[in-house]
Amino acid sequence: MGSNIEDAFQENPISSVKSQNLIQDVSSSKTFYEDTDRSKIIYIENTKEFRKWSIIYPLYFDSRRSIKAGRKVPISKAVENPLANTMANGARVLGFSCIFEPDKTHPKDWANPGRIRILFKENGIFSHVSLKTKKALYLALSSYLQANLTTIMSPMKVPVPGFNKPPSPPDIPKGILMGDILPLNSPALISDECLENFSKEMAKEQRSNVDRSKQKKEKKKKH
Repeated sequence: MGSNIEDAFQENPISSVKSQNLIQDVSSSKTFYEDTDRSKIIYIENTKEFRKWSIIYPLYFDSRRSIKAGRKVPISKAVENPLANTMANGARVLGFSCIFEPDKTHPKDWANPGRIRILFKENGIFSHVSLKTKKALYLALSSYLQANLTTIMSPMKVPVPGFNKPPSPPDIPKGILMGDILPLNSPALISDECLENFSKEMAKEQRSNVDRSKQKKEKKKKH
């Protein structure tokens, strides 16, 4: 089973498998459905129905991690700099319905935000005809990740305001386990300038809220 999956990924890493792909927009924090040909996007307000879907983090496939530190596949199947967005593509290629949540972070992997949820079972029935254990699922996803390795351009596939080119590699403190290619919304990539601009925007928004509140109170007094 594994070799067939690997061959399929090598021959056609961007499969035309027709399956749902649910993605959360980084800039708006909204979840939306995107079909495989990217021709239709529908925003979803209520995501409660997806809470029982299986959660998978990039950490599970990280070659820099030990099993004790969170890796769930053999080191021979692991990759450097795994990204949740690539995992979402892999889940779609395998035929799973998938949600990509770019702002959700594993507590042991703070610098690499992002995770996916997949519909592994529905009403007690496995969604996939052959992938019926988490181990088999993880190995299949790792085959996709190995066939679609992360490059410096990979993070640009999930745009974030303020980044129009790939960022420089982060400064990794000694003894800290983290990748050198990270999602654009990673806290490890936030520069002092970005923090200053963000603080200014927040202060501006707070002033606007105060002004609106004062205007409402003045209107009430007039009435």
